[in-house]
Amino acid sequence: MTEEVDTQYRACARDALQLYATATGQFAVPQEGTVKFQATFPLAMYALNQVHAALILAENKREYLAVANVRVAYEHAVTAQWVLFTRSAEEKLVGTLHRHNRFVVKDLATYANVPDELLTGFGEQGDPVMPNFKVQCEALNPSSDALISLYRNLTVGVHPSSATLAQHLTASHEHGITGVRLGAVQEAPVDTWMGCALSTLAAAFVIEVQREDQPRMPQVMALSEKYRVPFDLRR
Repeated sequence: MTEEVDTQYRACARDALQLYATATGQFAVPQEGTVKFQATFPLAMYALNQVHAALILAENKREYLAVANVRVAYEHAVTAQWVLFTRSAEEKLVGTLHRHNRFVVKDLATYANVPDELLTGFGEQGDPVMPNFKVQCEALNPSSDALISLYRNLTVGVHPSSATLAQHLTASHEHGITGVRLGAVQEAPVDTWMGCALSTLAAAFVIEVQREDQPRMPQVMALSEKYRVPFDLRR
């Protein structure tokens, strides 16, 4: 049953990706929403590209390796929705990026001469920054911890974990560890492909809901209904 459900979730992701199979080069966006779109589109599209990579790995029987791609896709899709639905969040996104760049430049200045315009070109200490991911999840859906729980489940494919050890070691109750596996070919953790489908529709929603006349929202909604996967993470 689990395999059948996972197959459906992957089908949902593949169908949603088909909405972007041909790059159009431009999207018409209402003038008042331009800045918000420019802040969220890269996050959403990166989520979709990571989903594409995850599906390629799955097709090559490397499902566990795809968990890292799904986790990245999920994080970017959730953040894109948080920026979309939060007032002035795009300023906090820019502030966070500037903060990161300040740290990088500061580290570089320890070993090299860095031009003054770089040292002072990325905002200031105290500029607004994004809250951590848990707070973003709570802001989107304060009545449930499902968003952050899924994120934690997917983290096993990114950081050292017992799941990763199990992918590469063979063991038995009698003899303990008995050998090694070279390829991560075991099944992905539960909820991986649900997270993949959720990330895909959530990212597609971020893009389509902001477009003028929302031309592809009917397709996003139809996929959500067909596969029973939400596209609005506030619900």
